[in-house]
Amino acid sequence: MKFWIATCLIAALSNTACAEFSLQLRTQVTDLGGTEISSIAMGQQFKLQTIATDIRNPPRTNPFHRGVNSAGVDISYDSFLSSLDTTQSIEYGAFFNLFQVAQLEPGRIQAFAASAEFRGPGNDPQFLFSVVLTAERPGLQAFTPTLLSWPDTPNGIYTDDIPLPLERIEFVGASVLILPEPSAFAPAAIAIASLFALGRRRVSSRRLQQ
Repeated sequence: MKFWIATCLIAALSNTACAEFSLQLRTQVTDLGGTEISSIAMGQQFKLQTIATDIRNPPRTNPFHRGVNSAGVDISYDSFLSSLDTTQSIEYGAFFNLFQVAQLEPGRIQAFAASAEFRGPGNDPQFLFSVVLTAERPGLQAFTPTLLSWPDTPNGIYTDDIPLPLERIEFVGASVLILPEPSAFAPAAIAIASLFALGRRRVSSRRLQQ
């Protein structure tokens, strides 16, 4: 909402129209079973999903005129923290069965899909696609989606402008905290415990001498 208000202020200053968001493209991090997560251990695999949602308010009167029929994103991330098998088969949402195209490279995920259905699926969030990554190093891994600038890959919602203007698309990123392997804590824990025990022995020795 804050981003939309700022966009409207800029539009007002430039004497251009201000449109509310109509399409939301959101990334989310999940485990391999599809459950959303906020952290993961180093060395484990996880999924990055993109969810497309028709967020027009109010929604279209006809329920079959609601939903997303085509969408694509360009997602950037830190390839130092996570690795990506660029030869993997991307999982697409079953609704987007007309056209699917993607390009995977370290630090960047680009994908687009479109539906052949004449009736929209409604306003519920629609699964667009997902890829699998591996957590390589500790740190906060951020994923930032932006507009996919390939030709003939329009973002579209039912019975509305195609391609949808950029100012009517809301991009929502995600992040996941990559934690060190549990074994990495062991040497440090042993060292701390040894120092603590040594300190206690020294204190006990002084008390005996007194």
